[in-house]
Amino acid sequence: IRESRIDENGNYEIEIPKLTKGKYTVYLLQISQDKTWSKNLSYQIEIIEPAKNILPYLSLIAAAILMAVIFLLLNKKSNKKREKKQYFKNLKKYLSKFLILTIITALVPAIPGSASAPQLLLYEGRLLDNSGNVITSAHTFRFSLWSSGDFVPGDIDGAGNINTGSANYAGWQEEQTISPNSNGTFSIKLGTVTSLPVINYAIHKFLQVEIKPSGSPNTSYELMDPTGDNGADTNDRKTIASVPYALNTEAAQFSYDETFTLDKDNTVENAGTGSIELKFGDTLSKILSYDTDNNYFNFNDSVNIEGNLSLTGTVDGVDISNMQFSDIGTRIKKESLKAEYPGGTVKGDGINNKGKLETSSVDLGGPNKLNFYRWTTQQLLLEDIDLVISYKLPLDFVSFTATPLKVMYRTSDGITATNKVDISLFDTNGNAVSLSGAGNLANSNWTTANIAFGGSPTFTAGQTITLHLKLSTTSAGFAEVADVVFEYNGR
Repeated sequence: IRESRIDENGNYEIEIPKLTKGKYTVYLLQISQDKTWSKNLSYQIEIIEPAKNILPYLSLIAAAILMAVIFLLLNKKSNKKREKKQYFKNLKKYLSKFLILTIITALVPAIPGSASAPQLLLYEGRLLDNSGNVITSAHTFRFSLWSSGDFVPGDIDGAGNINTGSANYAGWQEEQTISPNSNGTFSIKLGTVTSLPVINYAIHKFLQVEIKPSGSPNTSYELMDPTGDNGADTNDRKTIASVPYALNTEAAQFSYDETFTLDKDNTVENAGTGSIELKFGDTLSKILSYDTDNNYFNFNDSVNIEGNLSLTGTVDGVDISNMQFSDIGTRIKKESLKAEYPGGTVKGDGINNKGKLETSSVDLGGPNKLNFYRWTTQQLLLEDIDLVISYKLPLDFVSFTATPLKVMYRTSDGITATNKVDISLFDTNGNAVSLSGAGNLANSNWTTANIAFGGSPTFTAGQTITLHLKLSTTSAGFAEVADVVFEYNGR
């Protein structure tokens, strides 16, 4: 507040900000000839409904307090027998010595403006040097928005400034200098120096953070790379989380009011072309979309439905209203066989079958231990043994997937002359199946062989196929097999 003038009635008028509801304190101050002052009285007032112009009301309060004090002072200086003339003489005298200064302090300050979310982003962290020591000295941060997560040399010019002409620059940057506390922690509100733009996910995807000692030239800026490789890979900027987009609820093309609505302003719908998309994960990039060109939904991955599914209409022109789900839909299923395999037997071919077959287990760090067969021999030449697995195809079997067989194996080294694993398969008619990636398998680490089927084998649900795992080794090595997985399309 600031003083204005003394009116003709001796009231001291002031200018004040617009008051909101709340409690306030009005102070009466005595001002002496040597310009010193002391607080004499104070009054508490409460604004129930703020007036459009509160000044007249405060003037009345100040005038009332002034008159009360003057009356008390006059009573001290004059007795009841003084005449009216002397009374007004004293009034004039004391008015020259006393002024009323009204100081108003709101307990809860008024916050003008709309109820919109503030255009600020909060950036917090802990600043350490390369040795892990806390940094508490003043440092300058430079923040900027980009449409790409990949930092390239052309994004910064020779003077260390951001190249605003870069194709991926999103048009916003600001610098702030802070001094972390004794623990190195800090908190910065982005947007307090340069106002943040209206967030557009198509443009403002990534936040670039750079840092330098305060007062150093811009060429001293270091990139705060999330992966710590100083721009070597393509993940050099921090992905902006979804929270900032709440800042633009008035401008965004979605809303929530009982129903979550995409394309609220009908931009895509009115254009009559394109898709309205809901994306799951930036890296995962799974998208559920509505195609406005063809008037149907798309999902770019498999869908698993648990429970009942009611369908009406047609599929490729076929009426499906009275069809069962099992007639039209399948999903990928897996069956894993672990050593010792169910339905498995040990079989020698009668030639070079000297050795020892035993079972064991190893902890690979998962929730369960890995069980496996190991084949060893004391012979100098290759000796082999067959593990034969009879596998009955499930009743809901429709077909095998593109890579239907996976076998986990390990040998003492990668030399097939010393040790190896060979795999063969026979279909439900007993005919050999052409396999790819199934022969001369050797690796000193646990490895999974992904095996594909060729030709035109016969696979009938409810009937049995036969899998042969041939382990071969010399006295210099060993051969091991573990999990066997069949992957098929089932109803």
